[in-house]
Amino acid sequence: RTAPYSAIVKDNMKLVEFLEHSKLELYDLKNDLGEEKNLASVMPEKTTQMLAELNAWRKDVDAQMMEINPNYKKKKN
Repeated sequence: RTAPYSAIVKDNMKLVEFLEHSKLELYDLKNDLGEEKNLASVMPEKTTQMLAELNAWRKDVDAQMMEINPNYKKKKN
């Protein structure tokens, strides 16, 4: 099982935004097809640029975003 996420691919780069925690992952698909090396911290400009493009696309298509469920109560283990 995975957390909800959004992704954008442009040229050989893929940005993944995990929506619950706003975690970002950036991959160079040409050189890392298995998506094993997250480049977000070493390529912050590219990460920011692709996130802006993803946000612009979501706004353009009026994408429905997740909302916090005020009635959710986390189960204790």
